[in-house]
This record gives sequence, C-alpha cells and structure tokens, in this order.
Amino acid sequence: YLQDYAYFNLTGMKINGSTNYGLLTLVKKQIVALETGKHDNGGNQFLHITLPGNNGYKTNIINTYLSPSLVMPKNKLINLLLDPTNILIGDFNARHTNWGNRSNNRR
Repeated sequence: YLQDYAYFNLTGMKINGSTNYGLLTLVKKQIVALETGKHDNGGNQFLHITLPGNNGYKTNIINTYLSPSLVMPKNKLINLLLDPTNILIGDFNARHTNWGNRSNNRR
C-alpha cells in the first residue's frame, strides 16, 4: 500500500552508528505535495510540506520533532502557529499528568 504514497523525510542524527530519530511524512500520490523546507539544529527538526490548493490557497504541514534535552524554539513555534495555513504535527516531547504521564513539563 505504501507505493500509493509520496514520502518526504529528514534523517535523524546518528550516535554510535544508529539513527536516534527522524521525520517522515507520507502523502497520497494523487495529492500534489511539495517539500518546501527542512530545518535541523542537531536536535529539533522541522519538515515543511506544502499542499497547493485552488486560487492560490495552500496548506502547510509541518512535521516536528522537539528534543526533550534542548530548549524549545518558542519564537519559531509561535510564528508557525500564527500562520493559519499551517498544521503542526509531530513529537513535541510534551508531558502532562492529564495525558497519562507521571510528571508535567513546561511544554
């Protein structure tokens, strides 16, 4: 079934020969999808996929990995969230007891 999908990826960092993380976004091939950006600072990662629409409209899917050991890039996240064409998905390493975690963090 995966042959029906286009894949976009950002490979994770290798430590001791094994990849610790990375991003993968799958989009049905019948949907036009363009990779429009990648960002990796050695821990936090962003993979931008744009889905062009009619009349100049677009939807941006931003697949995100935020390392639990790095500072959360608040300004970047705020700017991404303020754009109504963006959908943020991914692993934010946010913890809260309401979600079944044993502890909370500031994320």
